Amino acid sequence: MDTLKSVRLSRWWASCVVACLVWSGISYAAAPAAVASETDDTRLGADRIEIGASVRGTMAPPTDSVDWFYFELEEESTLKLGLDRREGEGTLRMNLSKATGEDIGDVDTSGGSGSLELTLAPGLYYIELTADAAATYMLTVAKRKKPPSR
Repeated sequence: MDTLKSVRLSRWWASCVVACLVWSGISYAAAPAAVASETDDTRLGADRIEIGASVRGTMAPPTDSVDWFYFELEEESTLKLGLDRREGEGTLRMNLSKATGEDIGDVDTSGGSGSLELTLAPGLYYIELTADAAATYMLTVAKRKKPPSR
């Protein structure tokens, strides 16, 4: 089996394990990502991003024009997803979807940055970033703190 097929098969099995853990309700943790990997060009190869973390990445179309991330919520939460274009020209676009593929919201960085603030139910969510020109970006997923109870 050539190396590319082996890598794809390994990533496929890893995603199956993650899906089984999510389906069974088993909780697991991973260290926050600091830099996007180069295997995140498909939904299947999405990098995990922790709530409260930021990830720095680069895209260079036409060969690298998509980056995928995912996160899991265990309880209803209000999140702010921020995307800042750090270097480069053109527009970055962020699309948030449920694990089912249903789109929830999108925003672009034509002005340099963009954000979404949404209250989301527990579940698995995917972030798709696309670029129409070479760019460096910072993606942040932050949980809005609840106001103090009275």
